[in-house]
Amino acid sequence: MSLWIKSEGFLSVLEAPINVTVAMDGSGDYKTIMEAIKAAPSNSKQYFSIYIRKGVYKQYVQIDHDETNILMKGDGMNGTIISGDHNNASAPLI
Repeated sequence: MSLWIKSEGFLSVLEAPINVTVAMDGSGDYKTIMEAIKAAPSNSKQYFSIYIRKGVYKQYVQIDHDETNILMKGDGMNGTIISGDHNNASAPLI
């Protein structure tokens, strides 16, 4: 268990209800993760749970200091993939 999650809060994290769903195909509440994060209330004391459906999301995710208690759930490490390419390479590595 992660050190930043207190043991008494662990089950509540797992059981937190889904507030919004992200799906690239438009079948969720939002198509991008950042849209869902921006929908979260500022300085929340409650978890804001974002379910991210299966897919490869080529997006940059930034959570600001006032966007607290945001929880993102997906369809497993091989199902929901968040990938960005912030690098300085202009050509493939050899």
